[in-house]
Amino acid sequence: MNTQFLKEVISKIDVNSSLIIINQKQYIDSIKYMVKELENKNLILIATTKNTINEFINKNNTNNQIFLIDCFSKESLNLKNYFYIGDCSNLTKIQIILNKIINDKKFIVLFDSLSVTSIYNKSKDVGRFIYFLNNKLKLQECSIIYFIIDETIEEEILNFTKELCDNNYDFSKVILDSIE
Repeated sequence: MNTQFLKEVISKIDVNSSLIIINQKQYIDSIKYMVKELENKNLILIATTKNTINEFINKNNTNNQIFLIDCFSKESLNLKNYFYIGDCSNLTKIQIILNKIINDKKFIVLFDSLSVTSIYNKSKDVGRFIYFLNNKLKLQECSIIYFIIDETIEEEILNFTKELCDNNYDFSKVILDSIE
């Protein structure tokens, strides 16, 4: 699947927050594309789905600049730069681990699905988490990219996230494959 539409996001990545709205068909290829394009930067993946974990595993043996916070797996994996949470509802633990990893270094944080996180948490808690995360990362001169799968998140969370992010991209209606 063509993911060239994400080039604009990467070109505006410097110390800001971005929200990317995509559709379900674009999701896996978009995560793969972003990891591939950002693999030579200090990158933190916050994984709420198996797809992001698989991308990390593929890059893990060759890249010491990529870190994974695993909110999805049922048990911990034995990998370098890997932090296990195993619970998408534990927003506090995500914040603590991010602090440990960042430690005055500049990173790009890729949050693979706010849609999944919103299933396990109240809207108010997700909103506070996003607010805290954006402010914390800006103070530390880091960037964050949030992915949301179209029509899978409460409108309240979507609108609040749009307000807090520097850049908003809605690629959910982009037609990617030609009809043959």
